[in-house]
Amino acid sequence: MFNKILAKDFKGLSRQKRGITLAVLPTIVTIFAIVYVVLLYFVMKYVNVDVPELGDIGFGQLNYVSSVSMLAAFSISYGLIVTIIMAGSLVSSEIKNKQWVLPLNAGHSSRSLFLSKLISSELWILGGMIVGFLIHFLFTVIFCSPSGAYVWQILATYLLLILMMAFYVDIIISLNFITKKSWIGIVIVLLCVIILPDILAQITVGGESFVMFTPFSIVYIVSSSMIFSVKGFFNIYTTAQWIINTATYLLIAIGLPVWAISASKIKASK
Repeated sequence: MFNKILAKDFKGLSRQKRGITLAVLPTIVTIFAIVYVVLLYFVMKYVNVDVPELGDIGFGQLNYVSSVSMLAAFSISYGLIVTIIMAGSLVSSEIKNKQWVLPLNAGHSSRSLFLSKLISSELWILGGMIVGFLIHFLFTVIFCSPSGAYVWQILATYLLLILMMAFYVDIIISLNFITKKSWIGIVIVLLCVIILPDILAQITVGGESFVMFTPFSIVYIVSSSMIFSVKGFFNIYTTAQWIINTATYLLIAIGLPVWAISASKIKASK
């Protein structure tokens, strides 16, 4: 019975303008990132622009580092923020429009409906990201020089961005189910993306920035001057940071949906 609910949610996403937008958004972000990399390359090559900082971090060059770094920057900014806003009412809009009434009266639990919406939304959005990353990967390996990074580091970066998106989608869907209001979850998650990483970065633990011990560190690394280390992916974190970061990621990613299921109940009604 759960498979039928899941299939219904996938079908609903494929028919909604919002669902289609969420699916194609990563491809749009990828195209913008590619165009920006190419334009910046030609500007730095043929126009007398004296910005040594760009050259130092790899921008202005048509190579693996600049290509992947630009994709990460666009994904963290435009891609993530737009996805959060658009996914922020996926549950509450259906509840408000009484779309859960028939399934509830048919014997399905609100827990099943929520889990189906969470799983379908995650797979739908991450599937769109994989398509966008495939386009980016083909562009990078065909047109960019491999100086400064390896293919496995590109793939590791894609995985990191996918895990980051899955984390925030999990949070926004869960908060939407708990509050039944889209703006609350959107505001909270946007604060976690825009403000919280910088606040945590000001706190030090054992000489290290506290943000590096949290799942919010990816946003901070990419949005700051660090331009995360495509050159040394596994050197981003210390062993302790990897362990605590992973544990915190799983705790939030699993604990928040569990809390949503236990704290928010919807009864069948006419």
